[in-house]
Amino acid sequence: MRLGLIWTYCRHNTCKNMGENLVKTNIVVVCWNALEYTKTTIDSLFKTVKHPFYLTIIDNSSTDGTVKYLEKLKVPQNCVDFHLTLNKDNVGYGGAVNQGYEISKQLGAEYTCICNNDLLFENGWLTHLEKVLISDENIGIFSTMR
Repeated sequence: MRLGLIWTYCRHNTCKNMGENLVKTNIVVVCWNALEYTKTTIDSLFKTVKHPFYLTIIDNSSTDGTVKYLEKLKVPQNCVDFHLTLNKDNVGYGGAVNQGYEISKQLGAEYTCICNNDLLFENGWLTHLEKVLISDENIGIFSTMR
């Protein structure tokens, strides 16, 4: 199984305070089919993020069992809000990303992390990315390079 390293992280203007835990990031996963990759990505995400986060999954009309998997998905306790958008038609990657950004704005997330559904994450990855953005308010967006 080959997993990629595509993500984009960007800064917004607002942040939502959930009690003592400041939730900064909405993680948006865009998927279309590729059920086994999606399962691996979600499993890796849940194992490596330890602090509160939002999760938005945008499915672009999958037909391979991905929708059934996502509809039954159990999120960890530190996922304080989970949004699942099941598009009737494939709106394309850009359209799905825009849907995720809109949900980030509705949630009041300070950051949006756009992820493909073929990633493996390392422990502490989200904390590290948030620290980079917090360290310099002039950073508005960053991404992997191929």
